[in-house]
Amino acid sequence: MSTVVVEENVLVPDWVKDLESFRRWYLSDDFPNSGVISYIQKEVWLDLKMEELAHNQVKGEIAAVLTLFLKKNPLGKYFQDRFRLINWQANLSTEPDGMFVSWETLQNEQAKLVEGEKGWMELEGTPDMVLEVVSASSVKKDTVKLRKSYWQAEIPEYWLVDGRPDRVSFEILRSNSRGYVPVRKPGGWQSSPVFGKEFKLEKGTDRLGYPAFTMLVR
Repeated sequence: MSTVVVEENVLVPDWVKDLESFRRWYLSDDFPNSGVISYIQKEVWLDLKMEELAHNQVKGEIAAVLTLFLKKNPLGKYFQDRFRLINWQANLSTEPDGMFVSWETLQNEQAKLVEGEKGWMELEGTPDMVLEVVSASSVKKDTVKLRKSYWQAEIPEYWLVDGRPDRVSFEILRSNSRGYVPVRKPGGWQSSPVFGKEFKLEKGTDRLGYPAFTMLVR
């Protein structure tokens, strides 16, 4: 097993050799409280960098829009960042920037909430949608490693957003037999079979000139 370190501030225990031992580590009191630490394709990925403003804002906008949408259309549950996903089939444990699981998926136990000593700590299995927002430190992880792993986990939709100033993009990627492919429509609209709607992400600035994002739904 190899370890990909973005910042060398965390020591991965020697006994972490596979997904099961990684799970024991992150459920222990010794696991770091900050940063995003993932197990992806037999590698431990450590990303301890502070969150960029654009990353924070676009992630919050999508969470707010989907949370409100699901209150009006109770299709399932949306989980914001820092809630852990584990999928044994894909040999994966990570904390997506967001994920959605339908009531049907929960009832069929394709995904299930796992309760630990400290409460509900994990979603185990296959959610219906995951979201990642690319930052400077997560390009390879989000666009290559997680893209492959989420597909191996048979997650139907992967929402991939890049909010960095020089390359703003929003894609709804849909799983097929070979991987994920974008679902595009004219005018920047993206079709989501999972939610039965089309979405569009617009970037602007607030009254002081800081980046601001708006997620539209139709």
